Amino acid sequence: MDTLAHAQGISRGAKAAGVEVGIRLEFDTGLRRCGLPLEEQAMDVARRVRALPNIRWEGISVYPGHIMGNRKIREQDIPRENERLDRLYSLLDGAGIPYPLVSGGNTPAAYLSHQFHGVTEIRPGTYVFNDRNTVDAESVTYADCAATVLTTVVSTSVAGRAIIDAGSKTLSADALLSGEKKYHGYIQDHPEYILEGLSEEHGHIAITNGASIHLGDRLRVVPNHVCPCINLHDQVYLVSGEKVVDRWKVAGRGKVA
Repeated sequence: MDTLAHAQGISRGAKAAGVEVGIRLEFDTGLRRCGLPLEEQAMDVARRVRALPNIRWEGISVYPGHIMGNRKIREQDIPRENERLDRLYSLLDGAGIPYPLVSGGNTPAAYLSHQFHGVTEIRPGTYVFNDRNTVDAESVTYADCAATVLTTVVSTSVAGRAIIDAGSKTLSADALLSGEKKYHGYIQDHPEYILEGLSEEHGHIAITNGASIHLGDRLRVVPNHVCPCINLHDQVYLVSGEKVVDRWKVAGRGKVA
């Protein structure tokens, strides 16, 4: 949460229920999505939040989602992020506000979490499965991607092209945010197949390098962004080799928190 109004609502609800709720106040270190600015007036918000009844102050959170790029870019971005973190700590220290927990981190820089000043907890969400964004950000390889979408070639009528039965309703329509920032997923073991377009129910593949493809072929697609992809499905299957060993219900299916 990042406003006094949020905290006041939580406080009222917690008081009515007779419970105590732990909170972390969010600050913006560069993504410019959510979070209080790194300014003196934000410390007044923190003081007032800490004074609310039925609130347990746990510390602060940040989200460096702006640190994407590739390895070389991250080498430049992390020191800049640390300058902002140090500025935040200086403001908190000057205001006498403790921050026992500092929650931060993101997937592309998860393996570099030790380089972020003062961070005690990381939240690399995509890191659970990894995806094409993470690969193109040079943080993992395709061998590290645990989730793929199994799809079938349903048309090869147009020369040099093929259509699969997985479109934006299956893979999500999220664009690639790293690397070449093109296309809609990676077709596992087939770099000669380019998933260059999506309609709702279909994926459009360009066939390169004189490769062949056949009606009924089964392909596995690593999505650009695995998070919304998972949320489009009722369940996921756990596979060992060629054997399905379990299946999990997607409990958050269709839900927005």
